[in-house]
Amino acid sequence: NVVEFIFENINLDFNDATNDGYLIYKIQSLPTLQLGDMISNQAEIYFDFNFPIITNDHMVTIDQTASLNDANSNSVSLFPNPSYGKVTINSSSYIQAIQIFDHLGRIVKSLSVKQENLEMNIDISELNTGLYFIKVKNESGEQSIKLIKE
Repeated sequence: NVVEFIFENINLDFNDATNDGYLIYKIQSLPTLQLGDMISNQAEIYFDFNFPIITNDHMVTIDQTASLNDANSNSVSLFPNPSYGKVTINSSSYIQAIQIFDHLGRIVKSLSVKQENLEMNIDISELNTGLYFIKVKNESGEQSIKLIKE
């Protein structure tokens, strides 16, 4: 239950504006985790031989994940994918709403549909390069599609 990262000779400068460091890591979760379980985490950061800097506790609550295997998997399509600026969504039933999520599950764009459409063009040029999930709500239900923005 302990992870240790050691960085030799990183030579950070003393300027607070330029000496920030970040660490992102990924671990395999236990199969025994249940919805609503909470995981607490804290770090002790050592610089040289000084006393540690102890971070605040960070709590993570286990929640449902985004699904890419909804029941109506053939009712919605997206092209081009990957895309640079615009994408087209085709649906077998009328589109009601569209939400775009980043890879962390945050909503970055939300569209309500005012008229009955089976096809919609969406401008994604303002999004950063990366992986997104588009959730399309139509008369048949909801479906999530993976999108890569180049």
